[in-house]
Amino acid sequence: MDSYREALSWLGLRRRLGMKLGLERMEALAAALSSPQSRLRFIHIAGTNGKGSTAAFCAAALQKAKLRTGLFTSPHLVSIRERIQIDGAPISREAFAAGIAAVRTAAAGIAAEHDEPTFFEALTALALHHFAAEGVAWVVWETGLGGRLDSTNIVTPAVTLVTNIGDDHREFLGDDPTSIAYEKAGIFKDGVPAITAATDFSALLVLRMTAAEKRANLIEIDDTYKPLALGVEEGKQRVRLKGREYRLGLLGSHQARNAACALALLEQVGITLSHEDLDTAFSEIKWPARFEQRRATPALVIDGGHNPDGIAAALAAWRSIHGKTPYHLVYGTLADKDYAT
Repeated sequence: MDSYREALSWLGLRRRLGMKLGLERMEALAAALSSPQSRLRFIHIAGTNGKGSTAAFCAAALQKAKLRTGLFTSPHLVSIRERIQIDGAPISREAFAAGIAAVRTAAAGIAAEHDEPTFFEALTALALHHFAAEGVAWVVWETGLGGRLDSTNIVTPAVTLVTNIGDDHREFLGDDPTSIAYEKAGIFKDGVPAITAATDFSALLVLRMTAAEKRANLIEIDDTYKPLALGVEEGKQRVRLKGREYRLGLLGSHQARNAACALALLEQVGITLSHEDLDTAFSEIKWPARFEQRRATPALVIDGGHNPDGIAAALAAWRSIHGKTPYHLVYGTLADKDYAT
């Protein structure tokens, strides 16, 4: 068995441990790897939907600014290596294997005091180790589940974002917007600027209260950036953000809000690009399975929507692009999702 397959096998065995929310084990694991997070700058993103698209917009702009950029997202579509990217390129098989070997050694070193790391904790540790070793300038850092007790929350970011609050992962986050918002807002840090595109009033109250407690200036996207979808032209979604027009490589009116979130993140960390460069970065982005049109005639679209809000966004995108054209829908889901809705 080669080292990459051995690494995959070891990581796959972590699945049996399930999800274990909490930071103590993750902090110990990172410490055993010489605390790579202390050598990195983070943009931390949470939310029910839109995290991946927003992260992709943000990373594309950072790369356009000629900044070496790490991107950590989940889940993956085809290869697990998609979750850990630098400047748009997935981690190599060799680096993946070497990184997992380091994580295994670190896990063995803390075994006397801590349980085995979960699948996601091991991947989080691998990402930190890899990004630090490669000396990236920025890491766009997406939470896995919730925020407050998510393993990604051991970092101190330069800015935080909660994209929105929707109904998902009830068994871990609660079954109402207030409970879910409390978990997502757990990524807010003392004095660190915070951004949200949430619209649910009860969720917003929790986000505002948490930001106030943390003395974190909270920027609300609708108030400041006024995202507006203008329709699709030549295969690009046209949007207006803060009064200026941009083209997006991702389709659907909901992407206007995701692009606005990315713009806000960039501004908060002091990354400035010309309007032309930002428009180019946003328009050239590719992010698989986000209303991805794989064929034009007849239309074939793949979308990863897996909760009511995500599926509603996909249907709205279909109607805005294809009107009342009838379609066949093939839908697959995990049993824990609200598939009845």
